[in-house]
Amino acid sequence: MNFKKWKVYVINEPQTINAFVLPTGHIFVFTGIIGFAHNDDQLAMVIAHEMSHALLSHGIESVSYAQLLDFIIITAMAAIWCILPSDGLALVTDWFNEKIISIMLHMPYSRLLEREADKVGLQLAARACYDVREGSVFWARMGLHEEISEEMEKVPEWLSTHPSHKKRVEYIDFLLPQAEELREESKCPRLSTKDPRETIKTLSGLVEQHVIARKTGQNLTRVVAHGQILQ
Repeated sequence: MNFKKWKVYVINEPQTINAFVLPTGHIFVFTGIIGFAHNDDQLAMVIAHEMSHALLSHGIESVSYAQLLDFIIITAMAAIWCILPSDGLALVTDWFNEKIISIMLHMPYSRLLEREADKVGLQLAARACYDVREGSVFWARMGLHEEISEEMEKVPEWLSTHPSHKKRVEYIDFLLPQAEELREESKCPRLSTKDPRETIKTLSGLVEQHVIARKTGQNLTRVVAHGQILQ
C-alpha cells in the first residue's frame, strides 16, 4: 500500500447518507452519514472503506478498465462498420455498449472493487482498534433504512455498482474472525462481550412489521428510521 496524506472534508448535507474519496486522499463525508452512524466505530468503518479505495488505487484502476473496454468496443465497431456501413447499426452498437456492456462488465467490476475495499477497510479498522463488528451493524441498518424509506429507489444488485446491503453484511461477517484476530495481534483492548449485531435482530422485526403495515394500509404508531425507534 502506498503512503497517503489524508484530508477529510465534511459536507453539510443532512439528507445525504454517503461518503467518497479521491485518489489524492481527500475524503468527503456528508453530515447525513455522520448522523446515521450510531457511534465512532461505525463511522470509522465508513472512513476506512473510503481510505481503502484510495490505497488500492481503485479510481485509476476503474478508469484503466473503462478505457480498455472502450478500446475493444471501438475496434469491434470499426471492423463491423467497414463491412456493413449503416447508421442503424451504429445506433444499435451504441445501445449495446451503454446497456449490455455496462450491466455485464462495468457494474460487476465496480462491485468487485467495493468488496475489496470492504475487506481492506475492515483490516484498517481492526488495526486501529475499532469494534469491527459495527461494520456489519452499519450495513445491516443501511439495508433496513432502505426497506422503510419510501423515497429511496430500490435497485436490484445486478443494476448497481455496489453489492446489496445484505451481501455486504454476509461478507463482513465472514471476514470478522480474521479481523478480530488482527485486532488481538495489534494489542487492542478486548471487545465487549455484548455483540452489537444482536440489536439488528430486534430492528429487523420492527422493520418487517412496518413494511407489512404500510403495504396493508394500517395506521402506524411506531416507525423505524435510521435504526432508531421513534414514537
